[in-house]
Amino acid sequence: MVNCAETNINPYKPRPDKLWDKRKAIHLFRRTSFGVDLTTIKASLNLDPVSVVNKIVDDARTLPPTAPPSWSNWTLSNYSSNQDIRITQIGSQYMEWNTQWIKDMINNGLRDRMSWFWSQSFCHQTGNLFLSIMDVQISCPFTETCSWQFQDLCV
Repeated sequence: MVNCAETNINPYKPRPDKLWDKRKAIHLFRRTSFGVDLTTIKASLNLDPVSVVNKIVDDARTLPPTAPPSWSNWTLSNYSSNQDIRITQIGSQYMEWNTQWIKDMINNGLRDRMSWFWSQSFCHQTGNLFLSIMDVQISCPFTETCSWQFQDLCV
């Protein structure tokens, strides 16, 4: 396997010319979630950056999975035989699940951001898949386990 990394991935260690400061903490929280409140940023500055990152990852890994919607195991027989109604049902389900995923990304931070990334990178791109049930069945495993097995996904 070819290593494409141009630099090392050693943990960041603050030093006089590269301090662990508010700017770096804000950057970290913007990348791993959608930002955090000032109290959390200030508290993170009292810890070393590796501990902050480990806490973010540990918190993400221990979150309970989002419950699948009630229709996640539907078959074609559960949908209307009328094509217009069926299209509306599928569209509503698609919007419901994607709205839930957006809420999860905002509330759960890293776990659901990573799940979205892996799902979009390896499974499908939003808009190319308009079958909500498959969307749920594909995304749930990423949220629950796969998002932490980076090497297994990539090799």
